[in-house]
Amino acid sequence: MNLTLNSRPIAGADSFSPEEYRSLVQQNLLPHLPSESETVAIEKAVGRVLAEDFFAPADLPAFANSQMDGYALTDAACLRSDRVFTVGADVAAGSAASGLEVSNDLVYPVMTGAPLPAGYVAVVPEEKARPLGQTQGSFAVAGSRVELPRTSPDSFVRQVGSDVRAGELLIEAQTPLTPVHCALLAAHGQAEVSVHRRLRVLVLTGGDEVTSETKLASGKIRDANGPLLGRLLEGAGAQTRRVQISDDAAALLATLRQVLDEFGPDLVLSSGGISHGKFEVVKNAVGLLKTGATSGLELAASWFGHVAQQPGGPQGLILLGRGDDRPLLPWLGLPGNPVSTLVTYTLVVEPLLARWQGISLPARYGRLAEPAEIRGRAGKTEFRRARVKTVYAPDGTSSSELTVDEQTGSHLLHRASRANALVEIEPEATYSAGASLRWYPLNTPPLTQTL
Repeated sequence: MNLTLNSRPIAGADSFSPEEYRSLVQQNLLPHLPSESETVAIEKAVGRVLAEDFFAPADLPAFANSQMDGYALTDAACLRSDRVFTVGADVAAGSAASGLEVSNDLVYPVMTGAPLPAGYVAVVPEEKARPLGQTQGSFAVAGSRVELPRTSPDSFVRQVGSDVRAGELLIEAQTPLTPVHCALLAAHGQAEVSVHRRLRVLVLTGGDEVTSETKLASGKIRDANGPLLGRLLEGAGAQTRRVQISDDAAALLATLRQVLDEFGPDLVLSSGGISHGKFEVVKNAVGLLKTGATSGLELAASWFGHVAQQPGGPQGLILLGRGDDRPLLPWLGLPGNPVSTLVTYTLVVEPLLARWQGISLPARYGRLAEPAEIRGRAGKTEFRRARVKTVYAPDGTSSSELTVDEQTGSHLLHRASRANALVEIEPEATYSAGASLRWYPLNTPPLTQTL
């Protein structure tokens, strides 16, 4: 099959702009990601994405109830000139309040959340009452008298359906569920909710130079990309399986076949092995697939090339067949440098996962802080680390202020850990203090980005 961008085959294309590559990935991978939903208990639904619109099954509140601890009055009793009344039986929250006498001279002590007795329309808070006889706590006891001020019907009463009407759309599909959403579902008697199934992502990191040994041998490095991608994906709600690989292409394909059976991934992410070196394991594995010598896996399509950006230029996109009628398996090859991996995840993978769940990530813009001046690179969009903070004007409005890291090295993972944003620098552009730049959140859970 052919990979396409805007319905046109990309055969022969070796470079894209960042925006073109993001579109290329979404157009070719989204159709092969799963669309199933699953049912989970609402206690485990926070952060999950609602699969279907949720409509109110009933009015809420379901019955008129008291907003305060106080005394319930009839309509006529609200404004009558004589303000002294006989006290009836207590009406507690959770009681049925049925079978009670209705009288314009009789008021009932009602507690917050208790149903109003039939025929009663208003509540006077107990702190505004003056008991004229024996009391229990601050309330007059049943059979005694109490003086109440004038009030109006509906005062301190939560009417039926004042929060929600039956049939009302309460939560739209594709909404990331918050604790308050789950409380709303519980209030309507929902113990479970239908959410998008969690995506299963296989993360491949390593190479012969990567080791898990405590003491580093000469020429070896530790794996930073595995934990990085694992935590980012899990923060986005995915299930992950992380496998360390070598530079052996045949071994990579054997591992992939095994994990396909054990884990059943919906998406593969790998870091490294996609550039122009001799030991580019992902590229070499695709080369083996092209020969047809590997059983159980088939190459449906692949592209390796460059995105006109810094860092994170080398990229790869692969679609694998599994020798049966299952959907093709999407595979994104990310660059191996940890900061380049982070940048590609932020710019490509995160928007892909958001689109899959029906979420639109907002475009964000901020003002460049003093005293910076930034010049863009020739022919490449640059993504620079930055700190973004919210600043408030005297009139209460707010804006984002961006302080851009002066150092640009893509290997500077420590400096990336201090940043909370990526700033987009367009090719050959010049930005002075106060200029508007687009920025992308870093080290921030995707859910908080959408709120």
